[in-house]
Parts: sequence; structure tokens; C-alpha cells
Amino acid sequence: PGFSPPIRMDGADRPHEYESDARLTYEVLPCPRATTHHGVLDEVSSVFTRTAVKRKWWTLLVEDRIYFYRSQQNPTAEMAWPLWKMILKPHLQTGVLELKHADRTMLVSHGDAAQRKKWFDMVRGNMESIKLKGAPRTRRRSLTRRP
Repeated sequence: PGFSPPIRMDGADRPHEYESDARLTYEVLPCPRATTHHGVLDEVSSVFTRTAVKRKWWTLLVEDRIYFYRSQQNPTAEMAWPLWKMILKPHLQTGVLELKHADRTMLVSHGDAAQRKKWFDMVRGNMESIKLKGAPRTRRRSLTRRP
């Protein structure tokens, strides 16, 4: 749903004749449904209103990271923020979520109240589970075996 795992061609930079020894390598990130969520979030310009939309992001929450894409068809994320380094501050009266990571602050919202609540609950729940487990290690594995 808008998320494409990294795909690389190994050996594709060498000249080939009719036979090729290039391999296609891709990584699979196992993600349980309880800790993932995806959909459009509106980046807003102020915590006082959620109607002043600056940009729409196709957003993907995968366990310990939140990915921001320009569109659902875009295979590469514009930003990927690790949840264990992020600060979440909800502005409940206006329905705006304030996300802080490093020196960047993003104000996001959703037009539907149920979706806003789901995004907040999912991000907060994933952040709390990370704090209980500690900062995650890299879990990406290649499906090809190395000789």
C-alpha cells in the first residue's frame, strides 16, 4: 500500500552479452498489522487550525519508523523518521499532531476525527513499545545468500 522495499540490481553495472549473472536483491520488512498504518496526512501551517493545508503526505507507519511520501505511487520516501528519536505532542482541541525530529517540526492532521485518533494512538503506541524494548537494531535481511 504505497510502500516499496529497497530493490537493487547486483552486477548490473558490468557489460553483459546474452547471458547475465546479475541478481535482483530486495529486502522484506515483516510488519504485523497491529503496529502498521498508512494513509494521507495533511501538513498544516499552524496548531490553531487544521484547514490551512500546506501539503498532503502519503504516510506509512511501520513499527519503529514513520515514512513520508509525496504520493502513494512514489517508491522512495522523502523522509523517514525513527520513532525512538521523535517527540509527539497532540493538540487535542484543534486536532493537530506536532511531530518533532532533530531540528524539524511537522504539524499534521487528518480531516476525519476517527482517522486523527487512530494515527495518534498508533504512533503513541509504537513509541511506547519502543521505549519498553529499547532502541531497535537494524532488522533488514537480504534474501540472497552470499557465498
